[in-house]
Amino acid sequence: MRHESRGTKQGNTCGTSCSVPIVSEEDYSCNPLVEQLEARIRYLRESRELWEGSCQVLEAVRLRLETENKKLREGVEAVKTLINESYGVAGLHLNGDVAPWDELLEGGKFEEWLLPLGKALEE
Repeated sequence: MRHESRGTKQGNTCGTSCSVPIVSEEDYSCNPLVEQLEARIRYLRESRELWEGSCQVLEAVRLRLETENKKLREGVEAVKTLINESYGVAGLHLNGDVAPWDELLEGGKFEEWLLPLGKALEE
């Protein structure tokens, strides 16, 4: 719906039942509502810039963590292969005996040494 104005002085309203004030060019810069809206627009623009910067930082962190995760998974896979292709660890008890993996992994006599590894092997 198009509003037709009755006048151009501040305080006049358009010809409908709404109460939209008509503001002249010279009054525009002194209108507190306009100043509040302009301040809000500046705030929102600054907030958007901060948000965009945060997104860039988060993306960089995500990529770093993704790379680190890949390396750690490869390390766990290498240990899994070692466990599957060997009997145990020679010289671990410093008595010349081989400590078999079933003693070192979860459920074994010395499981506390490698419990975190056992959890990583499960995933």
